[in-house]
Amino acid sequence: MSARLPVDVYSPDQIGIVLWELDKLISALRDTNTRSVVTGSESVAAEHHVSALLLGVLRTSGISERDQVALESLQAELQTVRSSAPVAHFLLSALPNRNFKRELVAWCRQNLHENLLVTFATRGDLGGGFVLRVGSKQYDFTYRAQLLNDKKRLVEIFDNVR
Repeated sequence: MSARLPVDVYSPDQIGIVLWELDKLISALRDTNTRSVVTGSESVAAEHHVSALLLGVLRTSGISERDQVALESLQAELQTVRSSAPVAHFLLSALPNRNFKRELVAWCRQNLHENLLVTFATRGDLGGGFVLRVGSKQYDFTYRAQLLNDKKRLVEIFDNVR
């Protein structure tokens, strides 16, 4: 099985939340199985709350929330993804809305890496555009950097401001 992440689960922190919830779900399933062995009857498992993040991962992976073996396998895969997947850090002047985040994550996973993790942060002095950091490389696509790289254009822009 290959763990596929939905576009709503895009950061290492969100995978951490999913792993924590998976651990609680697996523990609840183990407790239920132990009780049924001890009592000798098939008791109905108590309903365990599943968050939207975990539910999205389960649906994307095609795993039932009652399949303990598959859940344990998914947990191991998610731990591997969290520790080894590449992470892209976007620095923006304002946080994007949820739909833009989804589109950006979907594009990155389709074109760069299938399990790319993404973080978003803000810095007010950027003025527009974004800075992307992946590993030790940094790419500056801010308006400020573009203007400073083409100083001839800077004069042209200031002439049109008046």
